Amino acid sequence: MSEGNINAAILELKNAIQQAPENIESRHLLAATYLQLGNFAAAEKEFSRALRNGGDPNILTPYLAQSLFGQSDVRALEKLLSHSHMDDPSARANVLGIHAVVLLQHGKTEEAEEALQQAQSLDKDAFYVILAHSSLLAEQQQVEQARKQLHTLQESFKNNSHLLLILGHIELASGHYTDAIEAYSQAVTLSPMAIHYNLFLAQALVRDKQYNRAEPYTDRLLSIHPTHALANELKAIILYDREEYSDAKSHADVAIKNGSQNHGAMIISGVTAYKQGNYDEANRHFARVAPFVDTDHFIKRLFASTQFQLGNMDGALSTLQAFDLSLKENNDFTSQMSLEFARIGRNNDAMALATKAHTHDIDNAALRLGLIQLANNNENGIQLLNDVLSKQPASTDANLGLIYYYLNNDKNAQATKAIDQWLAASPDDPIATMLKGHMALQQKRYDNAESYFKKAAKLDPNNLTAQLSLSQLHFVKGEKETAFQDTFALAVQHMDNYVVAKYLFKYALTEAQRQQALTLYKEHVADHPDNLDTRMILARSYGTLDNYGEAISLLKDLPPNQQSADSWSFLTLLYFKQNAYRKALHAANQWLERDPLNPEAYIRTIQISELTGNYSSGVNVANQALTLFSDQPEFTLMKAGLLIKDKQYDTGQALLNAQPADIQQNVYFLRLQGEMYNAQKEYSKAIPLYKKRYETQPSLSAAKDLAVAYAQNNQTEKAAAFLESVIKEYGEAAEPLTILLAQMQLKDKPEQAITHYQSVLAKEPNNVIALNNLAWLYMRKNDITQACQSAKKAYQLASEAPEIQDTYGYCLLKAGNTRKSMATLKTAYENLSSSVEIGLHYAESLIMNHQFEQAKVILDQLSPTDAKHQQQKQKLLDSLTP
Repeated sequence: MSEGNINAAILELKNAIQQAPENIESRHLLAATYLQLGNFAAAEKEFSRALRNGGDPNILTPYLAQSLFGQSDVRALEKLLSHSHMDDPSARANVLGIHAVVLLQHGKTEEAEEALQQAQSLDKDAFYVILAHSSLLAEQQQVEQARKQLHTLQESFKNNSHLLLILGHIELASGHYTDAIEAYSQAVTLSPMAIHYNLFLAQALVRDKQYNRAEPYTDRLLSIHPTHALANELKAIILYDREEYSDAKSHADVAIKNGSQNHGAMIISGVTAYKQGNYDEANRHFARVAPFVDTDHFIKRLFASTQFQLGNMDGALSTLQAFDLSLKENNDFTSQMSLEFARIGRNNDAMALATKAHTHDIDNAALRLGLIQLANNNENGIQLLNDVLSKQPASTDANLGLIYYYLNNDKNAQATKAIDQWLAASPDDPIATMLKGHMALQQKRYDNAESYFKKAAKLDPNNLTAQLSLSQLHFVKGEKETAFQDTFALAVQHMDNYVVAKYLFKYALTEAQRQQALTLYKEHVADHPDNLDTRMILARSYGTLDNYGEAISLLKDLPPNQQSADSWSFLTLLYFKQNAYRKALHAANQWLERDPLNPEAYIRTIQISELTGNYSSGVNVANQALTLFSDQPEFTLMKAGLLIKDKQYDTGQALLNAQPADIQQNVYFLRLQGEMYNAQKEYSKAIPLYKKRYETQPSLSAAKDLAVAYAQNNQTEKAAAFLESVIKEYGEAAEPLTILLAQMQLKDKPEQAITHYQSVLAKEPNNVIALNNLAWLYMRKNDITQACQSAKKAYQLASEAPEIQDTYGYCLLKAGNTRKSMATLKTAYENLSSSVEIGLHYAESLIMNHQFEQAKVILDQLSPTDAKHQQQKQKLLDSLTP
């Protein structure tokens, strides 16, 4: 020991104990060595054995208490005091002093005071009694007195690590990090095996932002105890400072998982989750921290942002309302959030936030308030943006806000003036130059447009928009090959840019050009299989060329880490175009999950829910949308449409009745209210609504609905006359209505119906509806040969449709092919047994094949309500009677 070779000394002492286990001196010496080194558990073990072997309690018990002090074991100290046999007052006073300090460490202040009083009554000058008194003074906020007392004590006890530890704690709590680090460093040097001393030193170093010095200590701690909460907190702070966010989050998460309530760990985990787009996890952490941080703390702003991203609009508004907007950061953030609310259509909330921010900080918030006002067609925004421009004439946002407002409202003269003023203030602004070029292009002043586009490209060589505009100019001028080649060259340089790809395929007019463009992206995807951007571009290119299968195969098997809102959005569209509605609904739900603030995702999901008959699911999605996009009435109307389809007429009508007067003039509303009347067979009420809808916004769809309403109201002639006028007005575009017109003329004007169907087939030879209905018309004329030709072709095109099977089978029956007709009609009946007409046809075929009993079984199952069908049934029953 005198030579400093402690390990060799410990080995000799262990050998001595092995030879003489009852020897008290050797155990005492080994225990004292362990105590000095900071191996408090081993010290406790050896001191306890020495006591059991008959060692002096007055000497050994205080040492044993010191080893328990090192472990902060309050219960063991209580047990030691109750079973000790010390008769030396100083010895007992020291043990009571140690007990008082450990009680304070456990937050038991009253018990600590009681223990200290007992200790002082025995020996107020004992070392651990003074140490306990200093600790209590610090606890009572008498820090200077405690520090002074400890420094005095240190003069006599320089090498006591317990004293250094208490001194370090007081200095750290007082914010004296340098002094705390010094005290802890001495303690670590004296007791290198006391691992928790390393933890205290690391904590002080981190508080003092000496991260490089702290890291070896935290790494040592983590190598021994990988899940230690405080060690992981400290490591997280060190890594976060180095911007190693992912690793920092991992350590913060371990700390939190293991019981850490440290706000720093929660902030690190939350901020990193936010950076990664994991708003749900970030929100959970911020919600715990936000109530305890200052009003200007950035976590408050991130908390509001996560609430918004998760669709908790009321929560976000509540958080924003509590902001002190006299603070610039809060005001700027509130102003920016007003634009976010406007982006999703919550214009009232957006306006309220922008106005509030503007009130507190006119100069910085006027721009955003003006933009929101113009987005709501409130012309007051013009003055606000002009006010901004009077101080900042080159402001890009203010200039663009004004110019786009003018352009969107067909105020080209004002837009041109605004662009000229912008250029006057900033002659070399590339965006203003580009806008000037596009105005010239719109006016077909191609030379001027070209000069502006070239100037913009020169001002900003990386300006892709300028280069694409030059290609667009070539295309407009008829220089198609130049436009394609220039854009192809841009695509080679910017493989991940979808806008470039979009224009490339727009300019690819020949098959060779299309294949050249496809090959470019196919090869890049093959070389970079993990590049989602290029894969999406190739998929969209296939979609542009109506090659939906290839596009789907590129996207449907993407690994989870590459699936995105964009990929699911496009898959939704692709499946929709293929009429694969159930797959489209799955894709739409995935899209919605990843992009919960996109109104288009809700609209598409609701539409496909309606197409697939998932009405209740669609209503739930509509309700979610209504909580987010309260200013967008289309979601209320979509919900009403679903309720109508789900036959919840009272609920749907109540929703329609609750709409304001201006919405009730909306063509969408008129269509829904018309559908409501139709569903309840109040056809006469539906007609004026459909008529008003057609007059307000003429379309083939609106014309069809109005014609059907006329027909359902037994105004077939009026329906036909209306359709004829629409077909005449719209020409070829109205061809789809020709079939509807023919259907209305089937009964009263069969010759005209035949003419219409023949005109449809002249342009669409494979139109199954026209072929099928034409067959019935020929059968009525008793032209069975023509009828069967038409029915057979329809059957070849759509052999799975029971209505087509019925037509073909009945035609065969009339042609005398009774055996084949029976088989075909049986299939039709099995596929659609609810159809009375198909049942009657099948029964007739059975009779013609002399299967009378089976015919009677079928007829007995039919319950016709139509007089014509009742007569047919009776006629067939009569034919069964001998």
